[in-house]
Amino acid sequence: MSDAIENCAIERIIATLCADHVRLKHMFDRHQEELVGGRYELSHEFLLQFQRLLADHVTVEEQQILDRAMPRTSTRVNANLYRAEHRQMGVMVEQIERMFVEASSTPLTRRKMIDLIDAERPLKGMLEHHCHREETVLFPAIAGFAASPAGEPTYAI
Repeated sequence: MSDAIENCAIERIIATLCADHVRLKHMFDRHQEELVGGRYELSHEFLLQFQRLLADHVTVEEQQILDRAMPRTSTRVNANLYRAEHRQMGVMVEQIERMFVEASSTPLTRRKMIDLIDAERPLKGMLEHHCHREETVLFPAIAGFAASPAGEPTYAI
């Protein structure tokens, strides 16, 4: 594959990954909104959708960016940091999902809602920081990609 075609493909992948960041934020926000609204089942469904999208996003990023594109660049970005964060976020989402299943055995109370949202705070913070670093460090290092026309990251809480 020619370098021009390869660069175009990488830029499309990066654009898709940035769009995923927006979708991930939206799904997580909807999950928490539904939880606060007392709609546990719908909240849980948004959490499961978030979990699936995050897993798909991580797979594409690791295979197409960290494994395929990064070795072609002279960047000094540490791919192991991104992989470690991916694993940690996956574990966090699984723990939160288990908490949801356990919480469903009794009526959803305000206390449970607060406990669930508090338990999600580390994931939400890590995801925000991770997406910001991808859009401002990793992706520009890979393809000279601008995260948005204003140069601002798309994932912000």
